[in-house]
Amino acid sequence: MKQILEDEGISLVRDKETYYLIYDGGELMIKMKKLEITNQEAEKILDNPDIMYGIIIQYQDKGIFGENLDT
Repeated sequence: MKQILEDEGISLVRDKETYYLIYDGGELMIKMKKLEITNQEAEKILDNPDIMYGIIIQYQDKGIFGENLDT
């Protein structure tokens, strides 16, 4: 995976042609998550990194939290 951008503890990364947001989804302890996003969402993030958190919330509202990463 290649990190494209990092802002306020959230990273946009790319693995081949797939984009992910890496973020801390833990409440009381660190629990890193990897959330797959669309290419269009990645392009919007590159234009405005401030929307990364909002995209995570949109997925969480749908019950999609991403996969756990080993820390």
